[in-house]
Amino acid sequence: MAVMLAAILANGAFELVDKDGAPAGWSMPEKAYRIEGGSGVNGTRCLAFENTDDPSYYRFPGQPLALKGGRIYHVSVQVRTENLVGDESGATFCIEWRNGRTGRSGGVWPAGVKGTHDQWQKVGRTFMTPPQVEGATLFLYCRKGMLGKAWFDDVRVEEEDTEPFGAFSSNAYQDMAVDGPLTFTAVFNATSSSLGAGLTARLEYTDSEGRPAAKAATVGIQAVTARLDAAALAKGRSTVRMRLFDAAGREMDMAELAFTRPDALPRRRVELDRFGRTLIDGKPFFPLGMYSRKPTLQPHLDEFSRSPFNCLMPYSIPVREDLDLCHSKGILVMACLKDLHFGSAHASRLLESRDDEEPLVRKIVNEFKDHPALLAWYVNDEMSEDWIPRLDARRRLVRELDPGHPTWGVIYQVESSHRYLNTCDILGTDPYPVGTGQDLDMPLRYSRITVANVFGSRAVWQVPQAFDWGTYNKTLKSPRFPTREEMRSMSWQCIAAGANGIVFYSFASMHKMRPDDKTSTFEGRWADLTAVAEEIRREFPTLLSDPGPKVREAPDGMGARSWRLADGSVRMMFVNATERPVSGRVAFEDGTCREVSLPAMGVSWAQDSAR
Repeated sequence: MAVMLAAILANGAFELVDKDGAPAGWSMPEKAYRIEGGSGVNGTRCLAFENTDDPSYYRFPGQPLALKGGRIYHVSVQVRTENLVGDESGATFCIEWRNGRTGRSGGVWPAGVKGTHDQWQKVGRTFMTPPQVEGATLFLYCRKGMLGKAWFDDVRVEEEDTEPFGAFSSNAYQDMAVDGPLTFTAVFNATSSSLGAGLTARLEYTDSEGRPAAKAATVGIQAVTARLDAAALAKGRSTVRMRLFDAAGREMDMAELAFTRPDALPRRRVELDRFGRTLIDGKPFFPLGMYSRKPTLQPHLDEFSRSPFNCLMPYSIPVREDLDLCHSKGILVMACLKDLHFGSAHASRLLESRDDEEPLVRKIVNEFKDHPALLAWYVNDEMSEDWIPRLDARRRLVRELDPGHPTWGVIYQVESSHRYLNTCDILGTDPYPVGTGQDLDMPLRYSRITVANVFGSRAVWQVPQAFDWGTYNKTLKSPRFPTREEMRSMSWQCIAAGANGIVFYSFASMHKMRPDDKTSTFEGRWADLTAVAEEIRREFPTLLSDPGPKVREAPDGMGARSWRLADGSVRMMFVNATERPVSGRVAFEDGTCREVSLPAMGVSWAQDSAR
């Protein structure tokens, strides 16, 4: 349930005004916005926007919010519009804050309403704040460059009163193992600090003799974890539970999952091993791919098939013609199911209601689950936290229909990525810094958080930038396509942080040029990107080796990772995630230390004999 906390937001209905007609609690710009009587949801006051001749004007009302760190909030506003036009998404809200832990800005920016809507439209978003949040402010606005009229009313900021536990998972692929070490992780919906001090937890299971058993679990800030050897569990299918207790020993919540301990693991066409590596017919495989258009409509597909890349994620519902074409060219496919959610922003026209979803998913998965081109099912493309329950149900349905292929989802909500743990088998985030004013080290930061937030229970396939932001967002000051050196650094940043696959966005965007870009060509961009991909492909033997010692310490702006090769030696990779030289000591958990100096965006390798 959601509990309205009046102290969070003042005057969300705009009924309180001062003697000059300004709304209490809100800062107001000098023009374009005003309070208008008789135009609100119930014929009362509301906030009105009118700008018909100055697309450069970009000021808007705001209100500071006393948001707490590590909490879940839902924000909504009612909006209607009249002839609101422009390249951006229209009338909406945003909340921006400063992350007190990293010092970087963050927030939520939902798409808005444009055109003419006489009836009120609800714009809302559920989100989780970072553990330390400072300076949060809510803004009501029309996106930059929009012209026309809009009205805002009934603004609500609600703190979600949720159960303590969210996702509960194990590090065994599809919660199935014969033997070996297991980690069970129950993720908090918010953070443990929001639940009080003195929390304890217990893992309960049926042991190998069929008796009830339990062991203490470790309570962290974002999750509760417990380690156990699979051999300690009962053979067959059994229930594993995690219980949480307050300081007085009272049970606060319980999460459970069905775990299977078979005599032998089933044969699967594609699966993930305990290190998050992809296996195809039992052999290690590193996904190196790109997003694309529908394959039969994608220009230069022959060039792609001859490139270092090995897979595509087409933005189209799978059909046999596309899968057959990719198979004929040696390209594996992440089949797209992400638009089969009725009510979502890009929902397929094949859906007339939610009742149509499951039959259509069943039809598609059953038709193509044995196709030789299928690598994985793509189930989530940046869907908000409001969709997590439905995404969880979709992952369970696809696993039931096709245990022979994993599911993959990609989000931008990096700080709350742990809440998506039960929505897919493989999680990814998509850091796109070039041309936005963001620092180049965004892929390193995003990837580190994403890898940490899956707690070893999911693989991570990251999505680096290979597009010009200016073809999507015309309000940016200096958009451009990344250079070869930037794409190289961004890719290795993701891998240094622990990514098990790289899928660039996007092949279709390689062909998109801004009207004012007179120098870029597809051929030039493709040559730069394939040079980066070829370098990654040459390192497949290393990237598919067992993990080496973890990095304990590295200079700011530098990423590092190690692998243990078949001969016992350790290969190390170092990447500069910045546009300046970086030097310093890199220390590994086994005590090995290296002094590393890298030029801007540089990458280097080193190897030690068996240790």
